[in-house]
Amino acid sequence: MLLTITTFGKKEQQRVASITQAIADCDCAIIESRMSSLATDSIFSLLVDGNWNHIAKLETLLEQLSSELELKTFCSRSEPNDSGNNNKLPYNAEVFGLRSNDLLADLATFFVANQIDIREMSTSCHAAHQTEAPLFTAHFILELPSNIRLITLREDFLDFCDNSNLDAILEPIKR
Repeated sequence: MLLTITTFGKKEQQRVASITQAIADCDCAIIESRMSSLATDSIFSLLVDGNWNHIAKLETLLEQLSSELELKTFCSRSEPNDSGNNNKLPYNAEVFGLRSNDLLADLATFFVANQIDIREMSTSCHAAHQTEAPLFTAHFILELPSNIRLITLREDFLDFCDNSNLDAILEPIKR
């Protein structure tokens, strides 16, 4: 059985150690994890595997830890992802340009309209070094349908980015 866990709270390294130790104490295994700091807070997401009684024990332990460590914790039991992702093409997209409040929503709408799944996304905003212009950068790991015409998609994506005054790259992930 799989359990997806997301914790949110003030940045503190002890929290990572406490959560990972709780997972080990419940005889569960961490399959994937990601941690990110945003301002003074941190988000820790994990995918954990274990049998049903170990997962139940972990859920109870996480409730106690959340209170002790002043965390918000969200858990969801999951199933393995066997939805035919082996028919998807893994692609990387990077976008750079002037910051705009609707830019990320426009990018997401473009991907949805083209039946492209966003597997991972990271964005940031910062000021340009010399001009202090507000800049936006985004990195996506995408899953493209295998029946998509790649040349047409690439042209449509680059046209979309040109019309939005963005510099962009869309390329296959090389492993």
